Amino acid sequence: FRAEPLLTDFYAEVTASPNYCGAEDEYGLMIRVTGIRRDHYRLSLNCSGEALAYRVVNDRNIQIVQPVSHPIIPKIFPSSSRLAVWVQGRTLRFFINDVFIFEVEDTVISRGSVGVFARGSSLDALLVNFSSLEVYTFDGGGMSAAFPQLPFTPDLAETCVAEVVRALAHPSRQLFLESYDQMRL
Repeated sequence: FRAEPLLTDFYAEVTASPNYCGAEDEYGLMIRVTGIRRDHYRLSLNCSGEALAYRVVNDRNIQIVQPVSHPIIPKIFPSSSRLAVWVQGRTLRFFINDVFIFEVEDTVISRGSVGVFARGSSLDALLVNFSSLEVYTFDGGGMSAAFPQLPFTPDLAETCVAEVVRALAHPSRQLFLESYDQMRL
């Protein structure tokens, strides 16, 4: 995730392209990431074709949306989807390929940055490529780019893939992508 800027009301979208994915594996967007413990909301797709959401505070995952099935959620891999979130006040809205999936109201985390994640839960490999991250803030009735020229380059994408592969060997099999500067190998 990027430590800055700290966002309150914003729209973000990223292309997620899972290539290898086990049924219980998850990937998606982290929003309002803040603090040393990286408290955040996690808007997630699992590889069984469901969308769900968690609130992560003090390293505790609390599911705030039950799994939602929708025909647009990929179940076959490799695939590619455009994940988007509209965050305004206490309302979080999740979209896949411009299709509304769910909305949740929560006030625990009021601001933070944006990131992506991939979490392997099975013994199978998990490989997800993320690209084309765009983040816009709301300012006076319009939207402006929060990251005018986000440096999500092919080199960074290769680093993300390397981090996912390295995370597969970690006992927790949990991956949080760090900011661009921290991700260089």
